Amino acid sequence: MRWIFSIVMLFFFTAAFSQLKLDGQWEGTITKDLYAGSEVFNFKLLLFVKDDGTVIGETTVSNGKIYASMDIEAEISGDVVYFKETKIYGSKEPDKMEWCLKNAHLQLVWKDGEPYLEGIWRGYTSFKSCSPGKISLSRPITRP
Repeated sequence: MRWIFSIVMLFFFTAAFSQLKLDGQWEGTITKDLYAGSEVFNFKLLLFVKDDGTVIGETTVSNGKIYASMDIEAEISGDVVYFKETKIYGSKEPDKMEWCLKNAHLQLVWKDGEPYLEGIWRGYTSFKSCSPGKISLSRPITRP
């Protein structure tokens, strides 16, 4: 009897975790390259599923007083989010700096019972490829 209860509970927990909606807002960090000690920026990802099932949204990367906000096209497939930044619509940066337009596959992972999206990004500017980096995002804490 006990093992039947355990199997039923396992089924319900698996179903609950697999049904997590990945659309909405995610916040965390992005690095400029894959090496320890690389520069870390704040990163926000907003995903919106339209009535026809297409996914759009935006990203914002910032570090101190510099930032860039980009439109994205995205796809959600199971527990993976793929996004591609299509254009920068707002930014502030020093002279001679250009933001990378990025694309990434982010995998849903669980840490201490909390959902995270993590993965590697790649990108380019108008004149070169960018060194790939890491993205790690979680749901922002909402306060009543």
